[in-house]
Amino acid sequence: MDRYTRETACWLDLRFDRQAYDFMGKAYDPYQPLFGLRTEDWNAERFLMVSRWARLLSLLEGLRPGSFLDVGGAEGLVANLVSQTLGISAVSVDLSHQAALRAKEFFQLPTAAADSARLPFADDAFDVVFMSEVIEHLAHPVRSLLEARRVARLAVIVTTEAFAGDEAARQEELDERRLSPHMDRSIFCEGDFAKILAPWRILTGNQCARLPESIPGDPAQREAVFADSLAVHEIRWPSHGIIAVGLADDVEPPSNWFSMKTLRSLLQRLEPHEAPAAVLDPDEAMDEESLRMLRCPTCQGELSRDGPRKIHCSGCGAEYPVYAGVPKMLTPPDAPFAETLRSKLERESPGLSATDLDDLLSLSERLRFELPEPLRATSFLKGDAAGWEFQNALRVDDEHEGGGVVVRATDRDPMLLSPRLRIPLSRLKRVKVRVACAESQEASEFLQIYFWSLKKPVWWELGSAIAEYPTDGVEREIVLDIPPHFHDIPDDELIRLRVDPGHGPGRYAIRCLELLTE
Repeated sequence: MDRYTRETACWLDLRFDRQAYDFMGKAYDPYQPLFGLRTEDWNAERFLMVSRWARLLSLLEGLRPGSFLDVGGAEGLVANLVSQTLGISAVSVDLSHQAALRAKEFFQLPTAAADSARLPFADDAFDVVFMSEVIEHLAHPVRSLLEARRVARLAVIVTTEAFAGDEAARQEELDERRLSPHMDRSIFCEGDFAKILAPWRILTGNQCARLPESIPGDPAQREAVFADSLAVHEIRWPSHGIIAVGLADDVEPPSNWFSMKTLRSLLQRLEPHEAPAAVLDPDEAMDEESLRMLRCPTCQGELSRDGPRKIHCSGCGAEYPVYAGVPKMLTPPDAPFAETLRSKLERESPGLSATDLDDLLSLSERLRFELPEPLRATSFLKGDAAGWEFQNALRVDDEHEGGGVVVRATDRDPMLLSPRLRIPLSRLKRVKVRVACAESQEASEFLQIYFWSLKKPVWWELGSAIAEYPTDGVEREIVLDIPPHFHDIPDDELIRLRVDPGHGPGRYAIRCLELLTE
């Protein structure tokens, strides 16, 4: 795996790790609505998510598959919905081993940690392969789509909101990519899917025709709003994402992009409920059926059990760890692909024209985006905020031309994430910040800095430091002491800082940030 994919795996592991939430004294916050959706949970984001699922289930009714794979399936809710609704075999894989463990825990699904660019399955292993809101985050999106087609017998279904109407709009969004794991690093146009999945036929449609201004609390009215939004599947601008369906040559296209019966069944399954979770046994071995299904992601060799905690490839000798019956099918850092993208395209897409081949290779190169090397400096904060990630509620004040950065917060709890760092925790003594706040409704604000480390190997919030300051617009130098327990973990490193300049709306200036080692 490349460094971006490794860091994304760490980021996702923290997101899905129950122990991490226990460590921070918080309840597990599921990414997917594992416990259904209460009236107060509905919003535009949830509406669009459920619309995607209604489209998927309607398309699957027409395709009539016998098996289904969700790539990037998080806690496995979609695979479980497919299995329960259609009565077919469903598998969920995710780059995060912790997400795969949650899929096993909540739904007892066959699952594994897997890189979408090296899927650990044989050719034609599943009738349908699904990738929902995944491809825009990938280091190798073209290769990952080819892998999805390789293991699919009938169809590949892809959804993404990272969708542009033309090349100019795509390039504009690519130029604004943020430097962070799991970022939206790839933007797609409608014609990309036909080129990548050639010679398969491509159907495209919207995820929903429109987003409602408000979601009715009454279930019958909510159902009517969904039906109205899903009745038209053609892409219109402004578009709320795309669904691309790649079909093998001998597959009849599904007749319906929307089924009222399917929508009602889906909404019933999303009524609030208890989600039973199984107790995971760390020493549980993989079951034989799951083991036979998998292949080595390095060489596609068959696998055998080597005790309850390990499986072994008979081809290249690679070993993969197993925890609670869930294997981690990830290749070593910086392991090369078995073949170049050009070779893979020429072998798996023999009918691809020379022009389309060159276009795909060019597209793959344009979508490629490497993270910068970690900073080892102890003083950093550039005027253009390079390397910093800004929460959506923040925007850089374009009128500011001085050192540091000025941001305007439009909502509560504004925050910035620092570039990636590599600084030994044992060296840190204090953090010095020059900060000011104006245009706030409060008489004072709180500067709070959270310290993140790489451990086990996920990002952990080690602790935070906080100080109060007036909101009079005057710049002040604030020195925060490092939490004393940091010195008890001398072998660890500071990986990132989360900087909360305040807790509410306002105009914040951060002129410098220095990590003091003396």
